[in-house]
Amino acid sequence: MRGLGRWAVLAVLSVGLVACEVEATSPDDEAGASSAPVAPSPASDPFDAIVFVELEGAAISRAAGVVVDDAGHIATVLHGDEVASGQRVTIIPTEGEGIDADVIGADPRTGITVVRVSDPTSLVPAMLGDSDQVAAGDKLVVVGAAGDRVSGAVRDTGVLSGAVSTIAIDAAVEHGGVVATDDGEVQGLIVGSSVGGDVEASLVLPINLLIRVTNQLIAGEAPAHPYLGVSVESAPGGVVVRQTVAGSPADGAGLQPGDLITALQGRPVEDTGDLIAIVQQAEVGQDITVTYQRGDTEHEVTVTVTAAPE
Repeated sequence: MRGLGRWAVLAVLSVGLVACEVEATSPDDEAGASSAPVAPSPASDPFDAIVFVELEGAAISRAAGVVVDDAGHIATVLHGDEVASGQRVTIIPTEGEGIDADVIGADPRTGITVVRVSDPTSLVPAMLGDSDQVAAGDKLVVVGAAGDRVSGAVRDTGVLSGAVSTIAIDAAVEHGGVVATDDGEVQGLIVGSSVGGDVEASLVLPINLLIRVTNQLIAGEAPAHPYLGVSVESAPGGVVVRQTVAGSPADGAGLQPGDLITALQGRPVEDTGDLIAIVQQAEVGQDITVTYQRGDTEHEVTVTVTAAPE
């Protein structure tokens, strides 16, 4: 996490003991073949896979969404505590009239909501990217909730929004926009904004995380978020453990307050954003290697992440 990511450290501290209980998605975990929805069909305009979801009476009443498969499932981001399974919403395609759809499920933690239309024949599945490959400087196109398109670029990755690792882009777009490459490959949905100094950026929920939660909701499962069970703070050389949750994976592995975590899965941890991004990429039940310093001695321990408590 660089730049904007450092400004978001306080967000981790406000999350407290569940700072590492975020969604799962990684190079192998979230975007692998086992996680990807049905392969999309070619479209004359790849942005045709972007639709608009309207929910009357909600705080966020309209958001862009993406068609994730050819069965009529659409993923969007709304306030998860305002929607319920079976609730009726309206889908507005890029062309054509509105279509009735039903909410399949919603995840209050991330805001991801999945709806389904009964007749998907007029919808085009999206081309889904791999957000693990997104890097600072990448050029992207943002489709806002009103259907407007603006250009932007990635400012930073590993930027915290609550306890979720997001991607910051320099296009200021309201909640619910879709972020894609120039050729329409979707890389995520906008879930908030971050301001530091004179810089305003939109925060993007990565597509790999979206895929994971969406597939769980389609399967009728409550989304499982990987959980380490530590409260951490950025420090020179890594992140320092401030507290562990009794009975948590971190506690069971012997991590203690004062330990300086320097790497996870062999990947350097420079700050809290790095740590959360890596934990977010783990599968529930996966073993991850934690490298840490206690005093002058370096240690390595294997921790099995569990599902975060409700």
